[in-house]
Amino acid sequence: MHINKKTFIIAILIPALFLISLTIKPLTTIMLGDEILLETRPFDPRDVFRGDYVNLGYEIEEIPIEKFPVALQNKEFTDTRQVKKATNNGTIYGVLKIKNSKADIAYISLERPSDKPYIKGKIVNYYQFIHYDDKIPEIEKELITEQGPEPIYINFGLDKYFVAENTGEELEKRAREGKVLAKVKLLNGYGILTDIK
Repeated sequence: MHINKKTFIIAILIPALFLISLTIKPLTTIMLGDEILLETRPFDPRDVFRGDYVNLGYEIEEIPIEKFPVALQNKEFTDTRQVKKATNNGTIYGVLKIKNSKADIAYISLERPSDKPYIKGKIVNYYQFIHYDDKIPEIEKELITEQGPEPIYINFGLDKYFVAENTGEELEKRAREGKVLAKVKLLNGYGILTDIK
């Protein structure tokens, strides 16, 4: 079967252009984004360092339900599908308060903010939004009353940071203790982890 030159070139270009397009957003964010610092959370020592990258957890990933819109807090959801529908399949915008480059979540918005810095994320666990009523055993109701509701976990896609080979021992120790600050470049809600210190 004869394949002409034009078809061959197109067949080569399409995958190449697709791969190049995947780098546009990260590169634009690194070049044009604003730098913020995020505080990390301590990790289980068995899970922190794997090979040549560090898994990081962030303080901003644990959001109290009070920071979510009041309408969402007060709605009586009975299952996770209802919550997903109300939150555009779990997509949220963490509106940031920034002081001395350190960022924290001021509140959660379901709409993309137009005039404030924000980071886009996905809700990981929905059960805090669900009203179980009498389905919750009494012992669990007591625990919820004593300890307060658990935070809602959000994934901002900033989990891994690659490091030079054989340089992770000290970093592992500091990450385990939650003493690592993450440098993140942020552009239009998209964050890229660029460094840790």
